[in-house]
Amino acid sequence: MKEQKFPIYKFSAKWVQDGKQDPKYPNHHKGLPKGRIFNSTAFSKMYKEEKTSNELYKIITDWWDKYSGKSEKIKNPDKCVLTAILSEHETWCIGWFSHHTFDIGQTDEEALLSFTYFVDRKVMLGEDKYCLMGAEDRWRWHGVLDEKTEEKTEAPCRCDGCKKNGVIRICH
Repeated sequence: MKEQKFPIYKFSAKWVQDGKQDPKYPNHHKGLPKGRIFNSTAFSKMYKEEKTSNELYKIITDWWDKYSGKSEKIKNPDKCVLTAILSEHETWCIGWFSHHTFDIGQTDEEALLSFTYFVDRKVMLGEDKYCLMGAEDRWRWHGVLDEKTEEKTEAPCRCDGCKKNGVIRICH
């Protein structure tokens, strides 16, 4: 089965902010004045085409402006380092306990087979190379969770949100 791979970029932000220094975690504040701590976050994003350096710069700076402005947990940030790198070309992209790919006309069966191949490839790398967030357990695979009934749909997810974003998602 020939699968289409897409560029996946890893975006990250590291900064210093106001916060309580916990003696159990000295690396979270080592070398900083009292009341200051290190913090960070990262995420991956898949695109249909590769991005230029200028496009990546705009994506990460726009994201940081929104993220740092909305979060009440980020107090007085400075020394922020933003990075955006091409991580890999792959068929599926990780999210929070889910993976997604672009909907390019695959059937449900093709999407599930593609995800199976993807998971098998990543399992072969080892846990220290790629975190699957439980995707290695096929019994976890499902579509959207109905918040009212707490029932899960069958995988893959093709809910209105997925359709709107042009993706197919498998939650786990």
